[in-house]
Amino acid sequence: MILKTLYKSGYLSPWNIAKQIAFEHKKFTDGDWYHKTQKINSVLQRRGGRLSELEKKQYIQNTEKGYRLTIYKGISAALLLFKEIEDSGIDELPILLQHVDERLQPGFKETWELYAEVYQKKEMYQELKKATEMLLEEGLDFDVISNNRFNSRMQTRLGEEMIKEMKLQKDRPPLKPEVYAKMLSAFEKIREAFSEQVKELEKVMNSVENSLRKIEKAKTVNGEIKEET
Repeated sequence: MILKTLYKSGYLSPWNIAKQIAFEHKKFTDGDWYHKTQKINSVLQRRGGRLSELEKKQYIQNTEKGYRLTIYKGISAALLLFKEIEDSGIDELPILLQHVDERLQPGFKETWELYAEVYQKKEMYQELKKATEMLLEEGLDFDVISNNRFNSRMQTRLGEEMIKEMKLQKDRPPLKPEVYAKMLSAFEKIREAFSEQVKELEKVMNSVENSLRKIEKAKTVNGEIKEET
């Protein structure tokens, strides 16, 4: 219930999680919602309680804004609880940008927004749910796997499914010219960012090579290599 509540709302404090659960179950008479919420909140927050357990297993994360689902282990776990994919209150982009190099952020942001323009969020989540079910069938231990490791497995699985669809020629109709233009713009920003990183890497490599030459030169005396003592 916690996962579904956070899926719909995005960020919530423990009290608001408890309140929404209480209203969802409607296990109270009019005017008694506060006491029911208080009881649920106590269970959620007690030592070794459900919030602590879910956070330890990396399904949820406690932030300054409140608890939220982890991306994408928490979201994937929540999706399994829905028969039909519902609208989500999660804004993934700001969270993802925290883990992207500053120089890559403009291109990443533009690519993300473009993808969201072409594909509906519910459609993307349907594919995520399908891939999660496949991983579980393959023996994935959801409670044990870390969020980072899960994301790595998920990327591989989604990539494999995309290749299969392309081979079966189930790809979408050609995109509109303006979409291609946006794609080129986003890729150009990413290319420029990587270009700067390559230049910096080359500087480091040149510095290392120069240092090695100086060391070799210092070890050479009258054309002979002087062994280090």
